[in-house]
Amino acid sequence: LVSEYSNGDCYPAHFDNSNFTILLWFYPEPKPFTGGDLTFTDYGVTVPCVANTGVVFFGAERHEVSEVQGNGRYTLTCFSQNQSG
Repeated sequence: LVSEYSNGDCYPAHFDNSNFTILLWFYPEPKPFTGGDLTFTDYGVTVPCVANTGVVFFGAERHEVSEVQGNGRYTLTCFSQNQSG
């Protein structure tokens, strides 16, 4: 899943229906926006959005993305699911 965030976009606190979620952040330099950081709301831990970096976490961890002001925040999201055999 590829997402673009721009003026006023955010993602409220939620859980993912996955074992693991992988987020990779991309944007042109210099950074054309503010905000867009990832927060694990149950722990009060914020991971800043930094170009060409990412984070892996359990999908069951509640998380949110802060409001973006500006344009050009792109996220590649990958979800890991159980495979039944």
